[in-house]
Amino acid sequence: MRALVTFRAGASLYAIDVEHVVEVQDRTDIRPLPDPLDGVVGLVALGSEWVPALSALAPAGTQVLSVRVADLRFGLLVDEVVAVIKVPATEMAPAPGGQARPVVIGMVGDALLLDPQGLARHLRRSPGPAPSSAAKTPTGDARL
Repeated sequence: MRALVTFRAGASLYAIDVEHVVEVQDRTDIRPLPDPLDGVVGLVALGSEWVPALSALAPAGTQVLSVRVADLRFGLLVDEVVAVIKVPATEMAPAPGGQARPVVIGMVGDALLLDPQGLARHLRRSPGPAPSSAAKTPTGDARL
């Protein structure tokens, strides 16, 4: 049996493995990021931690699923968490084709099963901080 959190985003029903969901909370203020990755709306406070918030499924989502994949935690905006369900492997169908990035890894009834690692890979694609514009002099002092 596989335990899944099901939720609505837009007109679709989705599911994600419960082992990756840390908590569900109402959407709070989101801090915008300059030049965010596609699908990242900004940062959301989850407990005492500010984490990236993905808005690819529900840009105006009213709830945030806190998702953890290894050392990465992020928020996933959703419209409504529906239920936690247990599904036998025999009721799982393969992923549909046509995806640019394989984020949907299967289907459970009407729900698209999301790959938390695929979502995390999207966040890990970030180029990192821009190089410093300050140059070092031979003595090690910074010069602008």
